[in-house]
Amino acid sequence: MLRSSLWLLLPIWLCAVPAEAQTFTPGTWRIIYDVAGGPMGAHHNDEAVCFSPAEIVADPAAPIKRPPHEGAPDKAPPCDFVDFVMHAGVVSYRAQCKRPMPTIKAKWVGNYTPTSFAVAGKISAGFFTLHTMTSGQFLGACASKGK
Repeated sequence: MLRSSLWLLLPIWLCAVPAEAQTFTPGTWRIIYDVAGGPMGAHHNDEAVCFSPAEIVADPAAPIKRPPHEGAPDKAPPCDFVDFVMHAGVVSYRAQCKRPMPTIKAKWVGNYTPTSFAVAGKISAGFFTLHTMTSGQFLGACASKGK
């Protein structure tokens, strides 16, 4: 009886997680990066970035995965995202960066909606640790380039 009752909840659960909640809204986003710790101290970056519909289709997590550009190190090591999970308003992922020594490992966890996200992370490299907070808020349509 309990087993058959659980099947009755399945349509309610499917309706509670709409398909459009799995991706971000294309347009202009305000993305804020805060980093604390490590040899370089604290870093804050606040920027507005336009994501086209094609960019969101190509990578539904583009606003979260976008690295900060202003003030970012010129020789940052190449990093790969692994175990990236974005489902039902929760996002988690890890990254591993290729360097001679030490290897950089990172993990982030957070929440998202189609128009916002907030992700906290920890980056470990050798003897130091960085703590990060990245958030994003949809602002509206992208400005046209002709103006």
